[in-house]
Amino acid sequence: MVKDENSIWTATTDSLPPGFHYYYLMIDSYRFSDPASETFFGVGRRMSGIEIPAPDEEFYTPRNIPHGQIRECYFYSEVRNKFERIYVYTPPGYDAGNKKYPVLYLQHGMGEDETGWITQGNLNIIMDNLIADGKAKPMIIIVSDGGIAAMFRPKPGEDVSEVRARFGADFTPLLLNEIIPYNEKTFRVLTDRENRAMAGLSWGGFQSFQIVLNNLDKFSYLGGFSGAGMFNPETDLKTIYNGVFADPEAFNKKIHAFFLGVGSEEGPRMKSLSESLKKAGINHLFCFRRNSS
Repeated sequence: MVKDENSIWTATTDSLPPGFHYYYLMIDSYRFSDPASETFFGVGRRMSGIEIPAPDEEFYTPRNIPHGQIRECYFYSEVRNKFERIYVYTPPGYDAGNKKYPVLYLQHGMGEDETGWITQGNLNIIMDNLIADGKAKPMIIIVSDGGIAAMFRPKPGEDVSEVRARFGADFTPLLLNEIIPYNEKTFRVLTDRENRAMAGLSWGGFQSFQIVLNNLDKFSYLGGFSGAGMFNPETDLKTIYNGVFADPEAFNKKIHAFFLGVGSEEGPRMKSLSESLKKAGINHLFCFRRNSS
């Protein structure tokens, strides 16, 4: 940064891809959030954020249409021995009737928490727009703390596989034994597997894979954004997740939608996973999004 005659510091960055970016200031080797901007929880801490206008920003811009609500709920968790906060999106018209809705359990990525999809992700605005345009069915969406707010950093000498297995592992019993029952008791939702979906970003996608693929009696939709699965694409698919992919025909009948998405700023890992699934006869939709600045 350069200081001018009025002691104002300025800097010009390289061109950034459209979308949301975290950033911070370094002053005498100390990291600070920018006091002149908003802060968000990301990368394991409070961070400044900036939104670079995107060509499709209308997708997440409020419009003059019916709007749903974001509800902040608390319950005591026996799994974590503390009160847990979840955010619940209810679609437009939820309070006006007695209709029951399908449910999506949507998870944040590593270094973020349950606020991510609400603040950075504009979840409610996107859903309102999709529902108004007839591109999505009205649904309940549950956003919870996946227990992965810290960054994954094994200590020297630790077994990386063991640390990875523990990282966010308590979310599985939390979701299955507490969040789902709380949701079904508190909100008007359809409670069968045919109307229950789960998806997640990055490590939240990994958690979605772990939970859904080991509990196909409870879910029939699965999505992973920007990394999911956490296994080598060259692995024999017939052996992972207790052999869930061993019978492609049976799997394809159980999972009604299997989505994988990745952006052009990321590596080829998700594409390799998609190719492995396609070769194994596993039906899925792979979406590659190219940023255009």
